[in-house]
Amino acid sequence: MQFNNADIEKLVSRTLIIECFEIELTQNREDSPLSFSGPGSITIEPDGKLSLKMYDSTKKSSMSQMMRVAFPQGTGVVAESEYFSLKAKDSNGNLWLAPRNYINDGLQLTPHGTIIEFHIPEIRTERAWHRTDLDGVSIANIVIAGRYRLPFNKFEDQPDGSSSVTGLEFRIECAKITLSQKAKHLTLDIVSTSMQLNHEFIIKIAEALSIAIGREAWPSYYRVYRDGVISSFVNGKRDIIDQGMVRPLVDVFPYKTAKLITFLNFYIKNRKREHDHTVYYWRRLYYISNKVTDVAALVLTVNIEGLINNYFREGRNPSDILLGEINLSKKLIKPLKLPASTNSRVKNTLGGMKKITAPNILRALADEGQILEAHVKSWNNLRHSLAHAGNMESDAATLSLFVDDINNCLDLFYHLIGLSVGYDGRLIGDSDLLSPAESEDLEKQQLELF
Repeated sequence: MQFNNADIEKLVSRTLIIECFEIELTQNREDSPLSFSGPGSITIEPDGKLSLKMYDSTKKSSMSQMMRVAFPQGTGVVAESEYFSLKAKDSNGNLWLAPRNYINDGLQLTPHGTIIEFHIPEIRTERAWHRTDLDGVSIANIVIAGRYRLPFNKFEDQPDGSSSVTGLEFRIECAKITLSQKAKHLTLDIVSTSMQLNHEFIIKIAEALSIAIGREAWPSYYRVYRDGVISSFVNGKRDIIDQGMVRPLVDVFPYKTAKLITFLNFYIKNRKREHDHTVYYWRRLYYISNKVTDVAALVLTVNIEGLINNYFREGRNPSDILLGEINLSKKLIKPLKLPASTNSRVKNTLGGMKKITAPNILRALADEGQILEAHVKSWNNLRHSLAHAGNMESDAATLSLFVDDINNCLDLFYHLIGLSVGYDGRLIGDSDLLSPAESEDLEKQQLELF
């Protein structure tokens, strides 16, 4: 389904309704799956969630089957067989799919049929549309609800007839990208001739942009042309208004484009599966309260330790000098007749010295000049004060130091994220901005397809 401007306006205003004349809902189990069919609608709720409401008068499933879903007996993690696959054909003939939906308390049994209501994580649809003139070209149009601060560098015409700096065009390794801020949403358009764009690439762009500007920029909707097929996606995640403890990693002021372009290039090029941890750590700070509290500070220090262990441990071993000192100490201690408990503790201490700890790695990174000594000190201070009862005081001087340590740790957190994808603050430069000719060509390609 290709949303027009009116549809997109309804989407970002949270008033969109997709009317469906045929909906099929089938339980993901092989033996006697529960199923429903009938008309209904898919709605965007005020908080951004997708919800479905359908009416089934076929009574194909038995009362016992429906009661099993309405009143589940299991505890703990929901089994895969308790989820439902959704197929919904809208009024334009598009078939929307959602393979994993949990309805649980969304069943309402009536004498004339069943009413089913539940939230949908996301829906997708696709249709064939081969364009021989676009062979080798892949195009994506992405809509992100909300207004964003970005280093825009291009004047654009506004609905009231004025012009404002609300556009940004640049190139990353394998694609040309255009960002444009509208009244209620941000558009992100991608054109590539070297790769076929897909969901994973779009999410990677969204992750990089979110981390860079300090605000989640998750697609509300996108459509992609690739290999003769147009695919559409509608996100069903709830909107997040507060931004927790996060802050921008790059400059977000007009015309200061270099850091954003550089970080996005490095992230897209070097983001691997193991960087799922990075996204998790960033989101954990994003969702936590933005008030400076012990809990928020603890999450921050733990996140930093996670980054260290996941991305900076490899190849680091104790020095030969230290190992020699440990072995010598063991030899000297061995003939001593120490109490059993003392002997055990000494051996454990010497054994622990062979392990590279997070503080050791941070110290090494500081010695190598990759991070600041002040950041290492603040992380150790914060970690120590939060881990030991009685170390937190409420006087003004101590509180001021606590806040300074948090700010230093936030700087360290973002710097480690950058280093984990190869970005150390050095700039590629604005050579990756599009020329006027490239910009015009990009607009033509977008218009030709959509």
